[in-house]
Amino acid sequence: MKKEVAEFVARVALKASSELTGLIPVIKEFAENEEEYEKFRKALTTIARIGSEEIFSPIFSEYPEIDDAIGKSIEVFGRLP
Repeated sequence: MKKEVAEFVARVALKASSELTGLIPVIKEFAENEEEYEKFRKALTTIARIGSEEIFSPIFSEYPEIDDAIGKSIEVFGRLP
């Protein structure tokens, strides 16, 4: 994959993963019970793990400078745009 496409994919996937994992505290607060909370927490953390293993790791291995650039954006702004 071309570097520009890889960076676009990584940024969009990171934003999506962040949005999804950000739901965990909301689910904890509003879940009907612990079983329901755990069901959704596990699903969301599975999505994040798969994203890390199958999207981010390959992209960042091939283009470590993308990882650095994204890290700097998060450091400066506290999140991705």
